[in-house]
Amino acid sequence: MSHLDILRATASNDVAALGLLLAPLSPDEIGLAQTEDGKSALHLACLLGLENALNVLLHWHAPINAADKHGNTPLHLAVSMDHVACASRLLAAGALPFRPLNAQGHSPYALAMASDAMRRLFTDHVLAAPMDLATEASQHALRATLPTDVAELQDLVLALAVTGTRFEAAARTSLHTLVADKHAAQAAAAAAAASISSSAAAGAAYLYGKLGASPVAAVDGDPVALQMQYLHEENEHLAVTAAALRRHVRALERDVEARDAAFRAQIAQLADAHRKELHAVRTANAQAVHELHRQLSLRSLKSVVHANGSTGASSSSRAPSIVGSPVATDALQQLPEPLPAVATGHANAVVPATEHVAALAELEATNLQLAERVQSLEASNSALERDLDELRKSIPTLRENLYRQMMQENDAVQAETDDRDANQGLVVFVTVGGEKQLKAAVPEKLVERLLLGHPVDYQFRTTFLLVFRDFMSPDQLLDQIEATYLPQNSKILLRIGDVLYDWMSRFWVDFNGAFLKRVMSFLHDRLVPDDQTAIVPRIEELVQRKLENPLGTPASPPPPLVPLSHSSTVTSTTTSLLTGFSTGSGGTLHFRRSTNTSSTSGGTGGGGPGSDAPKPILPKYLRRAATPALVSDSSDSLPGVVGAHLGSAPVLGLSTSGSGVIDGTGATAAGENGGANGGGGGIASSLAVSTSWLPRASRGASGREVGVRLADLEMIEVARQLTLVEADLFRGISPMELVGLKWLRKDKEDAAPTLLRMTRWSNHVVKWVVSEVVAVRDVKARALVMERFILLAAELAKLNNYNGVKEILAGLASSSLYRLKKTKALIPRKSVKLLDSLNARMSPELNHKTLRALIRSADPPVIPFPGVYQTDLVFVDTVTRTHLEGGLVNFQRCHKMAAYVLEFQELQDNAWYNLEPVPELQAYIADYRVLDEDAAYARSLACEAR
Repeated sequence: MSHLDILRATASNDVAALGLLLAPLSPDEIGLAQTEDGKSALHLACLLGLENALNVLLHWHAPINAADKHGNTPLHLAVSMDHVACASRLLAAGALPFRPLNAQGHSPYALAMASDAMRRLFTDHVLAAPMDLATEASQHALRATLPTDVAELQDLVLALAVTGTRFEAAARTSLHTLVADKHAAQAAAAAAAASISSSAAAGAAYLYGKLGASPVAAVDGDPVALQMQYLHEENEHLAVTAAALRRHVRALERDVEARDAAFRAQIAQLADAHRKELHAVRTANAQAVHELHRQLSLRSLKSVVHANGSTGASSSSRAPSIVGSPVATDALQQLPEPLPAVATGHANAVVPATEHVAALAELEATNLQLAERVQSLEASNSALERDLDELRKSIPTLRENLYRQMMQENDAVQAETDDRDANQGLVVFVTVGGEKQLKAAVPEKLVERLLLGHPVDYQFRTTFLLVFRDFMSPDQLLDQIEATYLPQNSKILLRIGDVLYDWMSRFWVDFNGAFLKRVMSFLHDRLVPDDQTAIVPRIEELVQRKLENPLGTPASPPPPLVPLSHSSTVTSTTTSLLTGFSTGSGGTLHFRRSTNTSSTSGGTGGGGPGSDAPKPILPKYLRRAATPALVSDSSDSLPGVVGAHLGSAPVLGLSTSGSGVIDGTGATAAGENGGANGGGGGIASSLAVSTSWLPRASRGASGREVGVRLADLEMIEVARQLTLVEADLFRGISPMELVGLKWLRKDKEDAAPTLLRMTRWSNHVVKWVVSEVVAVRDVKARALVMERFILLAAELAKLNNYNGVKEILAGLASSSLYRLKKTKALIPRKSVKLLDSLNARMSPELNHKTLRALIRSADPPVIPFPGVYQTDLVFVDTVTRTHLEGGLVNFQRCHKMAAYVLEFQELQDNAWYNLEPVPELQAYIADYRVLDEDAAYARSLACEAR
């Protein structure tokens, strides 16, 4: 018998063989049966959902809370794989729900929040009522668990007494601490209410910072502590859910706006057609009425002419007859039928009176008939107008009924297709919260759902286009699209057009020369001419824009959140959480959405800082040396330089790699070699392949040297310039590098250049902080420099640049500065408290829980710490598989990864700051000759010996 036999029996769910193997072993020996990554037999049973094997292992007391090399317990794996029965069995057997935390900082309870069933299970377990010792049954059960040996009983009583004493002392201490914190919080809230206009919001944020920063830890066996821990975790889960719902609502709003625009266009077309039809009917009726009136007039004229001829024939000398006049002749010729003349033998014979009376009666009858016909036509016209008006009113109802009927028919067809595919094992669905969701499917069915699925699932489309490269290539996807196309099928055609347009818009990197030619060949050669007119022009216009602007640099950035004013009033959520921070020069910074997109300070980018952008705070020698026009008018300047869309001179630029972010900065020095592994020196060797385009930032507009000193700079302006640089770096990170964890691959330099570029910049800033401090010999001056960096971190926090805050705090916490006890002793107490507050908010405890809350609650623009999202993606990649049994793609894994990346992209889209770049300050940091770790530590020893 070997440990491998136990693992094999567990994996095969062979209960009989597993029981025989475990019977002679102790619990410790059972725990020794592990895989290479430290997973025990209990881990395997929970990972595979083998309830029978799990029951056998628990019966023989297998270690229930043992962790593998990734820190995952069996309960972690059962929750991650959504095996509710296994998780319930583990909790009943005594598995810990809140500890331990795995390598990603997640407890089993935190993982359970992703599933409603798991959440209910943990809630029922945590909130279960404790044992009531007042009943005889509970007393009997407790008595049965007590030892019978007197010595053991004495030891138990002694241990209980010691534990009770310790608990009482700890409870008293905690009570005194809570009371003191409560009084301090009340006093601080009362003092803040006098100067803060929005005292309710600020006071709530302050109390949260004072009383809620350190959640109550769960104690094993203490139901009250477990319930408090549950309520705290539930609050955090609700915050995450609210953020996800906000993103979903925004997506639905965009969808509703698109549909509303389409409906409005259709209604406009129908209304225009109805107006034209009504106008045609009215014109025809008017012409008919006019013709009838003309006929009546001509007949009346004829009757008058004949009457005059009969009465005036005998006296022609007195008045000439009008019968021969040109007007009368023309009128008579236009009559359809001339009145019958009375034949006589004489040319001037008079028509008898009886004939005139008959003709007049006939004309009168005809006149009445024509009048009745006119009235009938007018009535018909009115009825037609009423029908048209009712038709216009019923159009929305008819459209809604038609749309509902079409949706019901399509839903029925989709449900039938899903059932057939599920029965064939091609797709797998799960029910979450009463809603059916796709769990896994073969790649062909995923593409079919993308192109033919009903209704159009925009979230599915976004997720698929983001992650499909994990299980198929772009060429394979295009093959599926070509196979799905059917001529003269508008539904499929429009869906193909939308998918190709979204694909090109968001992931242009896939469309290299050969692949783009293949796509355009499909559009021009495979599509019939009628289908081409529907989708090809829009795609060709997009391709033309992409080819003209491959970097994707926008002509004008979206309206940024800009500073309103400088005052001491705290209005934003972030600044409320940062109560007690030094406001620096100018007080707290307020933000609002800028509407002045036309006012710029120049530049070729088309956008710049608004007229209300804060003016840079510079020393006099920098104001004299600064470039008068902050934006270059050169037409050949690079389009993506730092601040190019914010009115900057082209001081920091980007490479020709098309990443759209900084490719390198800094002067050549004994610098970093490959980022975190390198030695000291400038950032040039690690950030860029070439810096030949980089101007010397140590020179002013006149070209003379400008010596920038940290002691002369305002930390608020340094924070602004750091934020501008890092905002460009952050926006330039490609989501393609996040999805496949490309920064962890061997070819990461080619696979994740934009993400590594920001990492190297962060490493450079950390070393810059260390180098600035250890370069000062005098201890008092060195303490002042450290204090200024603390203020810099606070200013970065006010700008929501949490990546910059992490950089400064990492530099201050480095081994070279951490040991400088004499220097830190001279830092004012207020600054020390400020540093402690910053460290608490940026703490990595509980997987950066506090930092995550700050990022979600802050108003944009926000620059997060990318490591938070990288950790989440690594965790999802570790605990889930890309493919399930039968070659099915695990789409739940894709959805989880896409959720993190889309949240990251949402922050990127809003990371636009209305600040004015100062090239000299940006390049001062970039060109600083930083020290490597060994050199910095040697300088630290020179400052303060061991």
